[in-house]
Amino acid sequence: MKTKNANESADKIISMPVVNLHAAGIDLGSKSHFVCVSQDNVKEFGVFTIDLHAIARHLKEHEVQTVAIESTGFYWRPLYLLLLDYGFEVVLVNARHLKNVKGHKTDVVDCKWLQLLHSIGLLSNSFQPNEC
Repeated sequence: MKTKNANESADKIISMPVVNLHAAGIDLGSKSHFVCVSQDNVKEFGVFTIDLHAIARHLKEHEVQTVAIESTGFYWRPLYLLLLDYGFEVVLVNARHLKNVKGHKTDVVDCKWLQLLHSIGLLSNSFQPNEC
């Protein structure tokens, strides 16, 4: 059961103005990636190259322009580079900077949380040095 403070915090975040109208959030994993293009549209994808292209096509179909992903392990790098090649703005978020939702954590909850925070402009991009 949520406490009064947790409910108030969630309500404040949800009522904030949207600054990234076409934003998505992706929760990356070793066996699957969960993609949220809106709070009522979450889809699970595999992790192979063909699946990563399917993610990019899915994002294009939903007119997504900017994508937030967590920099967890090394799972982020192939998708990050592929999404850049497809022309997306990719925000690489340090997992330590995210405030996780209290309660039962799932991949669906995580990708929805990323999408919500990104759509209201609360995520900062991690530094990425130029390739040599």
